Amino acid sequence: RHADFSVRTVGLAGVGALGVSFGRVIAMDSPSARRRGEFNWGSTLWHEIAHSFHLGLTGHKVPRWFSEGLAVYEERQAREGWGDDASVSFLIALRDEQLLDVSELNNGFVRPTYPNQIIHSYYQASLVCEFVAGEGGASALTRMLQGYAGGKSSSEVIGDVVGMSMRQFDRAFKRFMKDRFEAVVTALGDWNPGAGSGGADASVNLARVQPGNFPAQIRAARLLYEAGRTAEAAPFFEKARDLFPEFAEPDSPYWYLAQIYKEEGRVTEAIDQLGTLTRLNANDHRAYLALADLRESVGDLAGAADALGRAQFVDPFAIEDHQRLAGLLEQSDDWLTAVKERSVVVALGPVDITEARYRLALALYRSGNVRAARREILRTLERAPNYEAAQDLLLDIRERLRSEALEDAA
Repeated sequence: RHADFSVRTVGLAGVGALGVSFGRVIAMDSPSARRRGEFNWGSTLWHEIAHSFHLGLTGHKVPRWFSEGLAVYEERQAREGWGDDASVSFLIALRDEQLLDVSELNNGFVRPTYPNQIIHSYYQASLVCEFVAGEGGASALTRMLQGYAGGKSSSEVIGDVVGMSMRQFDRAFKRFMKDRFEAVVTALGDWNPGAGSGGADASVNLARVQPGNFPAQIRAARLLYEAGRTAEAAPFFEKARDLFPEFAEPDSPYWYLAQIYKEEGRVTEAIDQLGTLTRLNANDHRAYLALADLRESVGDLAGAADALGRAQFVDPFAIEDHQRLAGLLEQSDDWLTAVKERSVVVALGPVDITEARYRLALALYRSGNVRAARREILRTLERAPNYEAAQDLLLDIRERLRSEALEDAA
């Protein structure tokens, strides 16, 4: 339960964080502490472990803004879709000049002045790390940690590593942000997805008059889709996607376009949309499963297995995902990896534990671990002595062991 994590870390229920690193000790939400899809458990764990290294390397002298930004940056380096990305609210804050200079960024974490400022500061700080790495290479970030370990201030560290004064760095980072986001900020206009009057046709007319306006395009597309006019909705979703390619929330154009393309029989294009969505948003468990379905339907078992494997970082306790992934691995004759998935299924306590143990024993046998397979199949038969498939497998195992013993004797 999230309340248990909250009390464990700060002594009160209600803390909004997903995890906390105290250095050598990490506390964080279990995958089951929140609804599936609200966060990526694997990414969160990676983030907190990154903090442990930052704190350990600097003797706990690293400032909050840099440690948080570096942890998010390292999430993005680890796997596609991990780490924060550009949200609508962040871009509005950028447009309205609510984001702090880097020299003041720590205040965004410890003295926020508007509701989303802490969340925005995480992403902004990760962009600072991206900017530093672009200027001085990835080793520049390590040198910054070493500077903090020596007791230097952020101004001193940036001066040593980047070769700029803090004022120069603030200006250079603003230019970086403008180059990165100016086009999409312009496309957002006055963001209000619920604005406007009239139905789908009125919204379509507005979208045609304002082809560079993301809210107009997405509103027209959604209203057409909800009215069942999916073929008409597709061009507006495509325009919205092109105007704001990083928008990958659960109701993003990528999801809708995947559904439309699938209905039209354009499976390869639907796969492309879901692939992009999951590369941008690693929390969308639904999209991973849909991607696995489509890839499997075209015979891409390896691609389907990859999607299911990535989905497990969202919810490692989803037993049905492990069962399905094990089946795909077995079809591909990857029995060694299938053993891992079958072991997880057994550990998660399925309703039919006898079948689960039999499947594990079979995977062990096919992977070449015959003695472990024998131990597992005997456990299966202890529960179900008359299970014919298990009996047959035991006979095969005994024959294999007898043959190996004869070969060793010879």
